[in-house]
Amino acid sequence: MTLGGQVGSTATAVARTLTGPALRSVVDRLQPDLALLCGYHFGWSGPHGESLPDGSVPAGKSTRSALLFAAARGVGGSEEIALPGAVAVELVHNWTLLHDDIIDRDTERRGRETAWSVFGSGLAMLAGDALLSAAYTTLAAARPVSQHALQLLCDAVDRLIAGEAAELSLITRPGAGVDDYLAVARGKASALVECALGLGVALNAGSAKAIEALSVAGGYLGIAWQAANDVEDIWGCPSITGKAARGDLREGIRTLPVLAALASDTAAGRQLAAEWGVGRPDDAFLDRASVLIEEAGGKATAERVSTEYLDRAVRALSKAGLSAACQDEIGQLFRLIVIRDSRSIA
Repeated sequence: MTLGGQVGSTATAVARTLTGPALRSVVDRLQPDLALLCGYHFGWSGPHGESLPDGSVPAGKSTRSALLFAAARGVGGSEEIALPGAVAVELVHNWTLLHDDIIDRDTERRGRETAWSVFGSGLAMLAGDALLSAAYTTLAAARPVSQHALQLLCDAVDRLIAGEAAELSLITRPGAGVDDYLAVARGKASALVECALGLGVALNAGSAKAIEALSVAGGYLGIAWQAANDVEDIWGCPSITGKAARGDLREGIRTLPVLAALASDTAAGRQLAAEWGVGRPDDAFLDRASVLIEEAGGKATAERVSTEYLDRAVRALSKAGLSAACQDEIGQLFRLIVIRDSRSIA
C-alpha cells in the first residue's frame, strides 16, 4: 500500500472512532426490532442481538465521514462541530445500503448475509427509513443550527432517490448510453459525497466558494467511484469486496462496462447484445458475458472513465481554498476510495 493509502486508512479509522458511539446511541433509541436489525447490519451484533468480538465483521469504511472531517479541518473548523454532520451522512449511507440490498436482491454484504435476507424485506425497509429519519433529526439538533447544512442533506437525499430510480430505468430503456449512465452516477454516487464535503464546511461556517468547489470535486469523485465499482462488480474478488460477484450483471443492470460494450460496434459487443435479456442469466451466461464485455472494451472504458474523473476530482480541490495539508489528505482519500487494493480485481 502506498503512503497515501496509509494516510487515507488512518483517516477512515479515526472517522469510525469518532462517529461510532453516536451511531450506536442513535440505533439504541430505535424501536427494538429495528434496533436489532440495525445492530446486525452495522456488524455490532448477531441476528439475535448477541455481541460479536471486535473485528469479527468487517466494518464500514466511513469514507464519507472521513471526507467530512477533513473538509472541516481544511477551513479551520473543528471535528466536534462537524460530528452531527458525519453521523447524519453515515446514517443516510446505511439507509441506502439497506434499501439497495432489497432492490438488488443481494444476499451478501461485508462477508455475511444481508439484513433483509435475515430479518425480511419489510423490516429492513422500515429500518432504513428509521435511519433516514434519524439523520435529519441528528443534523437538526446540531449546535449552532445550520440551515445551509440541512438543505445540503435534503438535496442529497432527493438526488439519491432520483439517481436510484434512473438507474432502474437503465435496465429496460432502449438506447440508453454512457451519457445516461453519467447522469445516474451524478445522483446515485456523487450526491452523498458532495454533501459530506459541503457539510464539513457549512457546519463550521465556511465559505460558499469552498462548498461550491468541493461540490464539483465530489461530483467528479462519485463518477470515478461508481465506474470503479462497476468494474469490481464483474471482475472483483468476493472475499475482498464482501459482496457476491456479478450481482448487477445477474440482475440485468446495464452498468458502464456493459453500456460501453454494447455501444462498441465490435463482434463481441454484437454477440453480447444478441444474448442480453434473453432468459434468466445463469452462471454460464455470466461467465460468457464477462468475457464478451472485456473483449468489446467495456472494462477498459470503465477503467479509463474512473481514472479520468478521479484526476478531475483531485484537480478541483485546488479551488476550495483549503489548507494545503487537508487538501492533500482529501486527495489521498479520493484515491483510496477509487483505487482499492489491486487484489480485489481479477
